[in-house]
Amino acid sequence: MWLCGMQAYEDDDRRVRKAGVDVLVKLYQQVGDQLWIYISDISDAKVNNLSNLAKAASNRWDIRIAV
Repeated sequence: MWLCGMQAYEDDDRRVRKAGVDVLVKLYQQVGDQLWIYISDISDAKVNNLSNLAKAASNRWDIRIAV
């Protein structure tokens, strides 16, 4: 599944890239930092972007649970 997310993250179509990011964020939420082992071939900027998106998604989830 991570490979599909990575291929989508590199796509030219914005909608496909967003779907790829969504998949990778969901995977990150499940496996945590272990995900970086499998996607180590992407740039540091993209890793940082995914990490920030995963943290933001996690924070939104925590807020929904707390309410």
